[in-house]
Amino acid sequence: MEAVLAACISGLGLACVPDFVARSAVDNGSLRAVLAEHTRMEGTFQILWPPSRHETPRLRAFIDHLALRLTGALAHEMRFQAA
Repeated sequence: MEAVLAACISGLGLACVPDFVARSAVDNGSLRAVLAEHTRMEGTFQILWPPSRHETPRLRAFIDHLALRLTGALAHEMRFQAA
């Protein structure tokens, strides 16, 4: 995703990335959101770990953290173009 974001910041076109990936570029004015009416409001994230590993308390805490951070506004995809 970083390469797509860098290409977009360089003016090579539009990018569809999660808002948390582009947040700093939007905040500093390098990018702006466009096509908001075409933005999907759902997404899927998967967490994988080796099958031989049990779900440790540390892993459970990480999963819970991601679930909290990637719900609501943070999970929405946005389309950006160079400002």
